[in-house]
Amino acid sequence: MLSKNGRFSVLVVLGVALGLIVASPASAIAPAKKSRAQSLEGTIK
Repeated sequence: MLSKNGRFSVLVVLGVALGLIVASPASAIAPAKKSRAQSLEGTIK
């Protein structure tokens, strides 16, 4: 049981780490795109 639980916890930790690695660039890029779009709209108006 301990070995299975240990493997499961390792998989969960790896999954969370991968999720954070993938999500952090996306969350960093999204606001930049939004701010660029807003600045473009401001210049057009």
